[in-house]
Amino acid sequence: MAGVFVWRGGDEIRVAVTGASQGGVFRWAEAEAALVAEFSPSALDGLRPEADDMIADIHGSGAYRAQLVAVMAKRAVAGLVAAR
Repeated sequence: MAGVFVWRGGDEIRVAVTGASQGGVFRWAEAEAALVAEFSPSALDGLRPEADDMIADIHGSGAYRAQLVAVMAKRAVAGLVAAR
């Protein structure tokens, strides 16, 4: 349904989202900024993309997809933190 990719290289962080937005693949700038300040899953607490920008269909509403992206981003960051 959706995918979230987190990349960290030195001081740079990239968060890309696919399969959730009406506009296709996008970088989630708010998440990137939060992770630059503190690279931990908790840095993303309370953040989620705008539900109005998400795809809504029989498989899930825009609000569901926005929440899914937020959860998947936190899990991706947790995986990177654990791998260090």
